[in-house]
Amino acid sequence: MAYDLHLFRGDDWSDPEPFSIEEWEEFVAATSDVRRTGLVETTSPTGEAIRMEDRGLTEWTGHSSRQIILLFRNNRMTVTNPDDETIAWLISIANPLRARVQGDEGEFYSDDSDTDFRVAARGWLHRLRRRT
Repeated sequence: MAYDLHLFRGDDWSDPEPFSIEEWEEFVAATSDVRRTGLVETTSPTGEAIRMEDRGLTEWTGHSSRQIILLFRNNRMTVTNPDDETIAWLISIANPLRARVQGDEGEFYSDDSDTDFRVAARGWLHRLRRRT
């Protein structure tokens, strides 16, 4: 089961305030470790070729060990199944974008000393493992 984190403006990721694709593209163009791809291709576990094309598809190339695909659509940027490194990076770019980071279950991630994103991440991962 996939779990998403959303970078958006407003009070809740499900009803974000305006955040244009053009603003996101400006950020991507000005950031050395993010590149616009517009396309993702992969193979499913059953061997089926999967291809997605979208103007909002980008890749964070700064991850230490894997490809991180980002999708900007509907006034928000979404990443699926982020690890701690990706969560920390999302938190670091939220402030310059005047945005927030929120998970599917409504929890917020920030660099405030009162918030430990690792605890929140372990919480959803633990719940996910219990379901399977």
